[in-house]
Amino acid sequence: MVTCSHTSVYFSLAYKSHCVFMRLLLIVFGMTMNLIGAAHATDRSPSTDPVASEIYVATLQLKGLGIDATSETQALAALDSTDSLVQYFAMNLAKLKKDKAAIPALRRVLASHSAIDRITSCEALEAIGDDPGIWMPVCVQILSENDPIPQLAAARLLAKNGDGRGWAVTYAALQGDDSVLTNMACDIIPTFRGVKYLSAKGLLTLDPLATCLGLFSRSTERTQISLLAPISELAQPADIGKLRQLQKAAKSAAVRSRISDVVGRLKTSPKLK
Repeated sequence: MVTCSHTSVYFSLAYKSHCVFMRLLLIVFGMTMNLIGAAHATDRSPSTDPVASEIYVATLQLKGLGIDATSETQALAALDSTDSLVQYFAMNLAKLKKDKAAIPALRRVLASHSAIDRITSCEALEAIGDDPGIWMPVCVQILSENDPIPQLAAARLLAKNGDGRGWAVTYAALQGDDSVLTNMACDIIPTFRGVKYLSAKGLLTLDPLATCLGLFSRSTERTQISLLAPISELAQPADIGKLRQLQKAAKSAAVRSRISDVVGRLKTSPKLK
């Protein structure tokens, strides 16, 4: 099965409510799907290795834009392209391949005016293993800017590396009215488990599960459904009692059914045996 990069999906879909970039990405997505279909028809699809599949998709995305990414020279040159889509997909490919030769070009992108370009470069540099002192300050800067999708992506990347400074942005998105941002925050929040965060009350060790459980009762039905994703990921068998208490606050039968599914999964967890 061919899969798409997790972050690529977010930036492709979430940008629908924030800029014209989405329309361009959907065009390229359609081109990519056509190319994948053709590859399948000729039995040239990659193995079930998820990384190989993502590299395959990224290569096809660039091919749809006229770039032969199987050529290292063209793949590296694409990182300096003035075409934002070419550059975006080239950075994603460099990240997937962990291509150290891409580091100089990726560092140049950190000076871009576009937050989406900068965070995409940060993700690639982190995946490749570049010095955190180069890209982490850029993530912190993005947190202070008024561009929510890159802000949340920066929060995730920082938390992944033990830095909790993106917690406030993530927590705000969990409580907001924008379903795209709420869903993205729900996907990100498990990354903060055990991360330290300097709050007005002092240094805290973050507990994302407790946060999600605390928000549940005062959330809308839609947000409750979204919150159940991180709750399901973070909960342990010892938390079954807490999850059962959520039934009382559930805003619909659909939410109650999903809670029951999570409880049922925890009951059969090997950790209970």
